[in-house]
Formats: sequence, structure tokens, C-alpha cells
Amino acid sequence: MGQSFDVERVAIHLVDRALQAPRYALAEVDLGRFSGTDREAIDFFFDGHLSRVWQADEGERTRAAALEANSVVGKHFRRLEASRADFFDRSKALADHLDAVARKRNTTPGLLMVLWFRRHGDSRSFLGLFKMDPGASDLVTLRAGDGGQYLLDLAVEHVDQVLPPPETGVLKWAVLPHPTRPTFDAKLKDHEGDEDIALYFQDFLGCEPRLSPKRQVQVMVEELVAYAEAEHADENWQAAVADTLHDLKQKDRVDLPTVERSLTERSGLRGVDPAALRQRLRDRRSEDLDFPARTLRTAKLRYTLSNGIVIQGPIDVMESVVDVERDDGGWRFVLRAAEYDRDYV
Repeated sequence: MGQSFDVERVAIHLVDRALQAPRYALAEVDLGRFSGTDREAIDFFFDGHLSRVWQADEGERTRAAALEANSVVGKHFRRLEASRADFFDRSKALADHLDAVARKRNTTPGLLMVLWFRRHGDSRSFLGLFKMDPGASDLVTLRAGDGGQYLLDLAVEHVDQVLPPPETGVLKWAVLPHPTRPTFDAKLKDHEGDEDIALYFQDFLGCEPRLSPKRQVQVMVEELVAYAEAEHADENWQAAVADTLHDLKQKDRVDLPTVERSLTERSGLRGVDPAALRQRLRDRRSEDLDFPARTLRTAKLRYTLSNGIVIQGPIDVMESVVDVERDDGGWRFVLRAAEYDRDYV
């Protein structure tokens, strides 16, 4: 497999709340020390990790993100773009920042691997931040010696312990800027914890991750319904929403222009105002809609009633056949269907 990335600078530091401070390598890794099969092994390691960054589909754990104006990581990235002369000092500052944020929460120890690299065919430079499982005990007790160089020497001897195969042992990662979507500042992934990005990792990056595809679908449907009901109350707006969603399900990807076209061309509503819908999504910080249509195809809408009844179905069908009305202090659910079966389950 040909090499796709050129890693120019590498530094690795240990961040562990059980220690008084991060344990820094004494110097950045001297990649020039490696040659032959040793260098091939290291290049294969970096190429594997970085290729997966480029290929990772965005979802619950992988997101695009916008950096906040006061992002510490963003500040270091911009300074490194101007000059790499103080790369190692900045890598230590990034370890200090991760350590300070991590101490406020119940976080696991990790090796922070800081990369400055390029991708073949791309004129940009990238900052890669990988939090990795410390793994072998000889890393956790590392105190002096060759520091970061020692880590990569170990990698050549026993990759499975120190720098594991791609994805294995990586707890979190972020790359600045976003490698494939230039409107975003970063791409990040979190393998730890629950289904969402850890708050402390967001704090470390100083970013606001965009909504997950599942959440984007929810917001989009809510605002389509709200727009249609408010602006087209005298038309059959429920059927119009269902037709719009059905059309969107046939696409490969769904973004805001696609939604506006479907609403205008497929809903049958008169005088559609795309700007009004766009403003509603902007108010929900969701005007950057962009998700695979399969997320919409598999989305369900569920009503859970206080009497134990659950009503659930495909989101576009539910929007078109279920009416919810106020009724003497409660709610009345009206469902329409051409026919039905009754069974005990």
C-alpha cells in the first residue's frame, strides 16, 4: 500500500490525573532516526490511523465541529501554521491543556500524540491530536531516557503494546482543519463513554460539534412541521410534509438546499418560503444540515402514552396519518389506515 500522508513532526506525552502533572517526552520524536523496515512500520502506523480519519463517516461518535473564538487548541493550530519552530513546546502546552480539562472530570489516562502532517495531493497542513490507551506498564512508568523517541522505538519492537494497529487503542482523536469539509474547523471522534462526544473533550478542543445525523433528522422534521403548520394552515400541510420527507428519503444525502427544493417542488404547497424554513433551522443552529438519507429512511417517530400504549412507525408515514388533538384535559390520537390486522403478541 502506497504512503498517503507525510508526518513531519511528532510528540507524545502522558496525561494521567493520578500524576501531579503531564509526563512529557524529553524531546519530539526524531523520525529521521528510522530507516528501512523500521520506518516502513512507523509510516504504516501513521497512514493507517490518518486514513481512517479521512474515511470515518460522521455519526453519533464522529462529528464535524466549529471552533469557538477562544479555543486554546485553535490558537496553537494557527501559530503552528505560521511557524513550526516551537512545535515541541506547543505539544507540551496542549498536554497541559488536556490535563487541566481532564482533572475536572472522571477521565482515563492517555498518551497524547500530537502530529503535524500533510496529505498527498492536498496543499494544507493538519494538526492531529490522538488520545491513546497507555497500554503496557512500561509506558505508564516512563520517567526519563529518550522520551518520545523511546515510544516509537518500542513501536517497532512490539506495535501491539505501544502503538496499536489502526483504531485499536485510540480513545479519542481530532484533526484540524476538517479534512473533507472545508466549512468546518475540525473533525473529531470519541471511542469512550456513551454514544456522544465527551464534554471534556469538547472543552479541550474548544469546539461545538455539529448535531449527529439522528438529531439533525429530528430537528429537520420538527421545523418542517412547524413551518408548514404556521405558514400553510389552510392547506393539507400534513400530507405535504409527508410527501417532502418521502422525496428526501430517495436521495443519497440530505442538506438544506435539498430540503428547500423538495419542499418547494414536491410538497404541493403554494407559495413556499424557503427563507422562513431556513430561519427556523438557523434558530435551532441547524442550518448546516448534511446527513445520509439512510438516516431518514430508518428514522422512527414514537408516541409513548401514559396508559402504556406505544404508537410508532416510519417518520413520514406517522406525520401523515397521526393526528394529535386536545381532548378534555388529555389528548386524543387519531390514526388513519386503509385496513388493519388484530392480533395478540
